[in-house]
Amino acid sequence: MFSNSLKMKLSVIFGVAHMTLGIVNKGLNSAYKRSWMDFFFEFIPQIVMLLCLFGWMDVLIIRKWTTYYGKDAD
Repeated sequence: MFSNSLKMKLSVIFGVAHMTLGIVNKGLNSAYKRSWMDFFFEFIPQIVMLLCLFGWMDVLIIRKWTTYYGKDAD
């Protein structure tokens, strides 16, 4: 049961990292080609939406893993 949950959470984290890498690559390509319309109206909204929705979910997953919920937790 624990390993299925761990595998699912790790696959979400790796998937978001992979999508972020692809979007950053797209932004670098549009900056290299000096296509500023693509940069400001495609890259910026895509990276903001991805990191606000799924990046926050990854932060919460990692925070849950690193927070101690034991008897002596404050």
